[in-house]
Amino acid sequence: MSKINFKIEGEKCPYIKRKIMSIKEKFGDVGATLLGIGFFVLMLFIASWLLKGMLWFTDTVYPYLVLIGSFLFWVGVIVLLPLAFFRKTRSASGISFLISAYFYGIILWCTSLITIYALWGWIGVVIGFVFAVVGIIPMGFIASIFTGSWDELGNLFLWLLITFGHGGLGLWLMSKSEKEKS
Repeated sequence: MSKINFKIEGEKCPYIKRKIMSIKEKFGDVGATLLGIGFFVLMLFIASWLLKGMLWFTDTVYPYLVLIGSFLFWVGVIVLLPLAFFRKTRSASGISFLISAYFYGIILWCTSLITIYALWGWIGVVIGFVFAVVGIIPMGFIASIFTGSWDELGNLFLWLLITFGHGGLGLWLMSKSEKEKS
């Protein structure tokens, strides 16, 4: 009996070489596909983990945010609004109103996230994040309207008015202060 040499190098077994290369190419494509699917599943896992963490953080911190927001609102009404009548303090008052508007925007976003999760669950939160992070706020309004949660809608609308009211007032005071300086 003669020994059969199955070495792939050279010209000894071109048929086997082609078969092995064909299998290698097929498994290479399958491997890349499996790697892509694995990466996608990993990204979904990380995204869900981040969403759960965001919901936990929002739910934990939200009462403190509202407390600080209420305090800032009354500071704005009692201290910053009277300071806006004087030329020398108008710019500082405008900057303070603008900074507080960003804080109110965070409260509005957190309120919307909690509202969506309470009314529509994970599906609503994911849809809100698909429309980027800003999509959470409109989704909170939509979820409140479609489920008939008018108290939640009123709460969201109140924070929206406070946010844009303080922001607009801050910008107006700052522009008025700049016009008076020049």
